[in-house]
Amino acid sequence: MKAKDYVNLFNEKGRTEVGLVEICFLFFQEAKILRDKRQVKTDLGFISIVKELDDKYRAFSRLASTSTEYIRPEGFRLYMEVATPELWTLLKGNLK
Repeated sequence: MKAKDYVNLFNEKGRTEVGLVEICFLFFQEAKILRDKRQVKTDLGFISIVKELDDKYRAFSRLASTSTEYIRPEGFRLYMEVATPELWTLLKGNLK
């Protein structure tokens, strides 16, 4: 999915915090799908997928933010840190 598609889905979910967490979960699921589709077997390969999705999430946050509602661009990273702390430990030094 493209960032615009995630924005449309976020709007359909009522632009709630729960909806935003669901969007982050979908981004994380997309990472798994891309890993399998691209047959990535190394940490560096998966890190590149996460970087790609982090960039997409940042685009999503720019598109979804309004003058009264701000979506943090580092939200996907924060989600990964909470949802998968052991994976985040491996990734955080490689994401810039």
